[in-house]
Amino acid sequence: MSIVLASGSPRRSQLLADAGFTFTVIKPEVDESFDAAIPVMDVPLIIANNKMAVAKTMCTATDIIITADTVVVLEDTIID
Repeated sequence: MSIVLASGSPRRSQLLADAGFTFTVIKPEVDESFDAAIPVMDVPLIIANNKMAVAKTMCTATDIIITADTVVVLEDTIID
């Protein structure tokens, strides 16, 4: 069993390393665009789920896969 960080974020990688985890980094290529009708709070979850779907094709069934996404919001609008 391996830990896989499915993110290109240097900060997430540093957090895991600082916590003492040994892990592999992959960066799944996903479309991070979203429908403007989706509630702002749901967007990071949807993008993270899309990353997970791609990452699963790159990992084994026993891997622990960590995905995440972050958005910056100002007055209910996601800042690009």
